[in-house]
Amino acid sequence: MSLLYPQFLWALVLNVIPLIIHLFNLQKHETIYFSDISLLKDIEQETKRLSNFKNILIMLLRMLLISSIVIAFCFPYNNKNSSLLNADNGTIGIYLDNSFSMQRSNNKLSLIENAKDDIMKLVDKYPENTKFILTTNIRKNNHYYPITKSDLIKEITKIEGTSKSLDYSEIITIQNEQSKMNINSSFWFTDLHQKDFKFDNYLIDSIFPINILHYQSINNNNISIDSVWFSEKIRKINKVEELNIKLSNYSKNDVEFLVKLTINNNEVSTQIPNTIKGNETKNISINYILETKGNKNGILKIVDASFNDQIFDDKYYFTYEIDEDYRVIHLYENESNIRNPLKTLFKKIENTYYKSINVNDGYTAEELKGDLFIIDGVSTFTKELTSILIKNKYKKNNIVFIPSDRNNLDKVEILNLFDFQLSALDTSLTSIREESIYKDFFKSVFNKKEKNIDLPYFKKSFNLNSSISVSKVPLIYLENSYPLIVKNEFKGNKLFLFTTPLNLENSNLTNHPLFVPIFLKIKEICSNDRIKQFEISNIPEIEIKNYNKINGPLIIEDKNDLSNFSFYPIVKTRYGKSMINCGNQIDNDGHYFININDSLISSFGVNYGRDESNMSFFNPVQIKSIIENSNLKDYIFYSDLSNENSDVIFSKNQNDDYLWKYFIILGLIFIVLEITLIKLTENNVI
Repeated sequence: MSLLYPQFLWALVLNVIPLIIHLFNLQKHETIYFSDISLLKDIEQETKRLSNFKNILIMLLRMLLISSIVIAFCFPYNNKNSSLLNADNGTIGIYLDNSFSMQRSNNKLSLIENAKDDIMKLVDKYPENTKFILTTNIRKNNHYYPITKSDLIKEITKIEGTSKSLDYSEIITIQNEQSKMNINSSFWFTDLHQKDFKFDNYLIDSIFPINILHYQSINNNNISIDSVWFSEKIRKINKVEELNIKLSNYSKNDVEFLVKLTINNNEVSTQIPNTIKGNETKNISINYILETKGNKNGILKIVDASFNDQIFDDKYYFTYEIDEDYRVIHLYENESNIRNPLKTLFKKIENTYYKSINVNDGYTAEELKGDLFIIDGVSTFTKELTSILIKNKYKKNNIVFIPSDRNNLDKVEILNLFDFQLSALDTSLTSIREESIYKDFFKSVFNKKEKNIDLPYFKKSFNLNSSISVSKVPLIYLENSYPLIVKNEFKGNKLFLFTTPLNLENSNLTNHPLFVPIFLKIKEICSNDRIKQFEISNIPEIEIKNYNKINGPLIIEDKNDLSNFSFYPIVKTRYGKSMINCGNQIDNDGHYFININDSLISSFGVNYGRDESNMSFFNPVQIKSIIENSNLKDYIFYSDLSNENSDVIFSKNQNDDYLWKYFIILGLIFIVLEITLIKLTENNVI
C-alpha cells in the first residue's frame, strides 16, 4: 500500500485526545470510610476492572476512528504495478498532443494548458535523477535522447500549437526510436481526435505501458474558412470582383456570423450577417472594387461567431496579381479580313494591349513580347520565329494557330512540336455541332438551350490525323465530327489549333456572335491571374516571372512574423521557366513575400490544413471499446481527466486500487462499535 498525500500523517497526533480523556477519567478521588463492607468491596473491585476495560476499549475505538479518517485523507492505494513510478530501469515517455484541436477552451484554460499543468504534476512525482523522452506533433522538436526533469519542464513551457498531427501508431514508433526501446512507461496527453487514433496491426515486440490521459472540452463547436475563388478568372481594376468563400459548420447549431476581407492591410468589404446551419457546408460571396494594379494580399476572417472555439481556421490567406496590360500579338502574312475583327475585339477589352505584325515586313524580339500570340494564316515559319514563340521568356507562351488554305502544314514546325498532324482540306459544308456550345468551353455563355439556333458555317476544314490524348483536348466539335479547336501543351506552352481557315471566303465565324466568346474564353484559359493559396503540407513549385539570378538571390520573407522569419528557397529551371521550391521551411500560415535585393517579385498565401477543424472525438465508451478489442489491450490504460482527480492518476498506474473508501468504512464501523458499547454499558448489559 502507498499513500498519495503522506504529509497528512501528522494528524495522527490527534490520537492523544482520546488518551487524555481516558487519563482524566482515571484521576484519584477522596476516600470516605464506612463500617465494615468487605463484601461490597469485592463487588467494587470486579466492577472497577470491567469499567477500566470498557474505558480502554472506547479509547482504542476512538483512536482507531481518528487513524482511519487521517489515512483516508492521505489517499492510500494499492500499487499493482510498481514500475510506473520506478524509473530506475528506463526512461519515462511523455507525449503532448499540441495539435490545434487541443487549443479548445475548457473553462478558463485551453486543453493544452491544462495538459501542461498536469505534466508538471506528474513529473514532480519522480525523483530528480529520472530521465524523460518528450514527443510532440512537430518531429523536429522531439528529443531523441533522454533529458532531465528540469530540461523537460523548460521544453514543455515552450511548446505551442501546430497544424501537424500524428496517429498513435506513429507515436509508439517515434518513442521507441527516441529511447532505443528503453521506455519504462509512457503518458499521452491528448483529446483523442478520431483521425489520429490508430493502433492497427502494431507489433507488440517493443511495446511499453501506455497511459492515455483524455482531455475533453466543454465546447466542440467550430466554423472554418476552407477555400476561396473568383467567379471570373481575369482580374481588372475598377471592376466589381466577386470572391466566393467556402465555409463549414462543425456544430449541430445554426450560427450567425460575419466575414471581413482585407486587401493589402486595407478593409475592402464586410459581408452582411449570414447564417450557416448545423453540420452544413456553405458558399457565400463578397463583392469589392480595387483601383490599382500590382500584387494583392488578401485575408479573410470570421469576425463574429460567438461559439467558435478554433483560431487557426478563422483566417484564410491568399494572393493574386492585377498585371499590367495583357499583351495580344497578332501575326499575319496577307491582309486577311480576319484582322479587323480581332483588332476590334481586343481594342475594346480593358487592360489589353493589341499589336498586329505582318511577318513579311520584319519584326524584333522586343516586339514579340506578349501573353497571347494569334498566328493568322501564316504559311511559312522561320526558325527564328518558331524559337521566339516557343522559348519566349515574357510570362507564359500561349498560341492560337489559324491555318490558311495555302498552308503546307506538314512543314510547320510549331505544329509538329505540339504533335499536331492535319490532313488535306475537306471541302464539304459543315457547321459547329449544336451540343458543343453547351459544353464546358462555353460554360456561363448560354444559360439554356435555344430553339433553331443559328450556328456559323465552314466550307473547308482539316481533319486531325493525330490521335486525341489526355493532353490534347477538343474544345468545340463540328457537325462532320472534326474538332474545330484543339488545345495541347508543350513544355509549358499552350497551343489552340483551329482546324479551318477563318477568312470570309470560307466561314462567317468572324461576323457571328460566337466569335467574341470563343476568343474571350481562350484569353481566360491563358490568363495568369490566378489565386495563390496553398496548404502548408502541400506547397507546390511556384513560377517566378522574369527571374535572373545575376540580379541577386531570391529570398522568401514573412513580414508579419515578429521573428523576421526568412529563408532562401531552391530555384529550379523547368521548361524554360524559373521555379522555386520551399521544401519544409514553412510552418506557419500567412503571406510570404518573394524578394530580390529588397524588391518585391511576388507573394503567396499559406494556410493550415483543415483536418483539425472537424471536432470529431472519441468518447470514453468508444475508446474503451477500441482498446479492449485491440491487440494492445494489456498495454494501454485509459483515464478520462474530466471525471477523475488528476493528482491520483499521475501518481499510480491505472491498474491500481483506491483504498481510501475502505478506511472510511472502517471509521464508520468504529463509530458504531463505540456507540453500541456505551449503550450496552448504560443498560447494565455488561
